[in-house]
Amino acid sequence: MHTRNVVFTIYSIAVFLLFYAALKALLGTPLRAEYYSHIACIPFISAYLVYAKRKTQPLSRDYSLVAGAIIIMAGILIHAIRIHYSPHLTTNNALSLASLSAITCWIGGFALFFGFNSIRHAAAPLLFFLLMIPVPSPAMDKAVYLLQAGSCETVEGIFKLIGVPHIRDGFVFHLPTLSVEVAQQCSGIRSTLALLVTTALAAYLFLDKSWQRIILVLSVVPISIIKNGLRISVLSVMGVYLDKSILVDGWLHRSGGIVFFATALLLMSVVLWLLRKTEKARLSQGGENTYKILRKCA
Repeated sequence: MHTRNVVFTIYSIAVFLLFYAALKALLGTPLRAEYYSHIACIPFISAYLVYAKRKTQPLSRDYSLVAGAIIIMAGILIHAIRIHYSPHLTTNNALSLASLSAITCWIGGFALFFGFNSIRHAAAPLLFFLLMIPVPSPAMDKAVYLLQAGSCETVEGIFKLIGVPHIRDGFVFHLPTLSVEVAQQCSGIRSTLALLVTTALAAYLFLDKSWQRIILVLSVVPISIIKNGLRISVLSVMGVYLDKSILVDGWLHRSGGIVFFATALLLMSVVLWLLRKTEKARLSQGGENTYKILRKCA
């Protein structure tokens, strides 16, 4: 193994040990079970992407002392801020800063030992590490509210479409034999975060243009809202017309999320296919135009 790789491995272990307590809390916190079940997968995804690109875009062998030092100092500064304000931070926000600090320090070491150009070449795999950072509470609250509101609109649209009698009161739907509330726990935030990771990976692997990747990642929000609204509608209709217990103890309510997540993946696949088809059509049209120009010149 090259000396540079050995030194960087030692540096990575040192960063891990420095932030061990915070990382252990991140992986063991109840927040992980509630929102961040995908976190443990992120390092493996990022490592695979770096490994997969090593042939087409090999890492440079130039040290970047200035860039690496600046990034590492930024990570240390974030760590100092977390320690200073720790008495006033919630568990989630403290973990957000700790995770950001650890990842920043590690990326700084990557720049130090492999050069700043390596960061540019491996930008996407390295950015995947940011998905390990818990969303700060204010942003998470707004995201949950957005998904709640969007899901309610979708549910109401589905009820009107299939003719289910209902009265809506905010996030509560009064149906013929029961009332259903689209609470925060029903927002679908957990599956949305998992879908975001999956979509970001698909965008990186199957799309070449930045605008395509941005569109695909942004599609996560409407797809999640549609998926969640569909799930709530199906469960509500089954609870009204089949058995109320479906909304409490039914398998589809407790463990059927995978069925609707598969629906979201299907919708995402359609968007991905359309983006790829659009790009192929554009390239084909460009090739035809070039051919016509060459014929005229001839």
